[in-house]
Amino acid sequence: GDLGADYTFNPLNQANQNPYRMEAVVQNNGASSQTNTTLYTSIDDQFGNNIATASSNGMTSLVDSYDTLATNTDFSPTSLGYHEISFWASSDSFPSTDTLVKGTVVTDTVYGLDYDWNTDGTNAGNGYFLGRSCGGQVLGLKYDMYADETLYGLQVHINDQSIPNTPVFVVLYEDNPSGDPLYLTQSDDYYLTSSDLGNWITIPFDGGYDLYSGTGYIAAISGYANPLDTFLVS
Repeated sequence: GDLGADYTFNPLNQANQNPYRMEAVVQNNGASSQTNTTLYTSIDDQFGNNIATASSNGMTSLVDSYDTLATNTDFSPTSLGYHEISFWASSDSFPSTDTLVKGTVVTDTVYGLDYDWNTDGTNAGNGYFLGRSCGGQVLGLKYDMYADETLYGLQVHINDQSIPNTPVFVVLYEDNPSGDPLYLTQSDDYYLTSSDLGNWITIPFDGGYDLYSGTGYIAAISGYANPLDTFLVS
């Protein structure tokens, strides 16, 4: 994304309007300048097939420098599924750095920033309390839109320490760089069930809500003030 957000789950139509831009910071921690320092990337699909490569222009990397290199071409995916992107650099006198590997899942409809690749909660993270004695907390993530969309719901992982029958709701804001986010809409209350604990749930925005290219939105989940911590979102 334009702000450097690595969307781990990226809808195909968003990715084609905003191709993957590949950059890395290369450090020269040796004793001499390195000429023709170049960043290389290689992209494999979910079956391990190499589907694209790209590289940056070469440059001279001075001693103790940190240089940001970007490939000359971006990557527009053509298929759904997991994609693995490898990064490494070389110079005229240094054959190759170690390889850094990052992953992303190209999806049909899901836009996400989590690392729970298998959607089983394994990498959903720890819980954050949203129903506190001091008030209802709001936890949100920003998503930049590069193509028009209709938002139908927000998927969240409910930590297993949550209490069944707790009311929760999801909220949509428009990002406002100069101040507080602008409220747009919210869902009806959803009451957690025992089967929701430790699992992903989808809370719908009734009827859907239109989102527009060129606008940033904050998708959030919230709770109500309660004398006890009543639910946590991973």
